[in-house]
Amino acid sequence: MDTTSHRTPIVCVLAGILALVVALLVLPEPASAAPPIPPGTYTVEGACDFPVLIEATGKYGSKELPGGRVLVIKPGFRATLTNLEDPTHKVTYVASGVWHQRENFGPGGGDVVVATGRNLLVDPGFGIFLTIGRYTFISDASDPIFANITQLEGHGRIIDVCARLS
Repeated sequence: MDTTSHRTPIVCVLAGILALVVALLVLPEPASAAPPIPPGTYTVEGACDFPVLIEATGKYGSKELPGGRVLVIKPGFRATLTNLEDPTHKVTYVASGVWHQRENFGPGGGDVVVATGRNLLVDPGFGIFLTIGRYTFISDASDPIFANITQLEGHGRIIDVCARLS
């Protein structure tokens, strides 16, 4: 009996699995997106004239798409913001919008972001605001909380959270 013919398929399957494992180990890691604020608790200084406590809850997920694009979804995302100089000034927003982000596509290598729905944005130049609608902007991916926004354009409504908290 020829045992070689029975071992050949097994060896081929094992070689294929080994090749797949090696390929997965050498693939580059996904690029990091400049996300909207993820769930967690943050103290933010420099966006408003006073420090702000942000307590964010809900789900959060991102998916890499072809062409350097990232889709960020936040179902059930809710953020409570508190003026730390006057804790009686507090607001809560549902901000479960979606980010469509194209990495390193903007001028100077920034990320182009299209934010649709309700999104909470934190920026040292603009402040803290809630956008409702469709807004496009360039974001610097270097900070996990501050969006470092330039060229904000779009239509809908913008709520100045710093003004509401003061």
